[in-house]
Amino acid sequence: MMNINCFVYKWTHMPTLSWYVGSRTNKTAHPDDGYICSSKKVKPMIQSNPEEWKREILCITLCFI
Repeated sequence: MMNINCFVYKWTHMPTLSWYVGSRTNKTAHPDDGYICSSKKVKPMIQSNPEEWKREILCITLCFI
């Protein structure tokens, strides 16, 4: 059995209140690991204007596979 860390996050674009929800699953996944998101559309928007975006961690769990 292997432990896998998982978390669900939400990015909100504060000027428009548009949001994106995603998850991260990895042996070393942690909310502070620097991961942004996998979206090819949203990630560049966050990177170009990070002050306009707010990230919330919705859930953290440990999975066993």
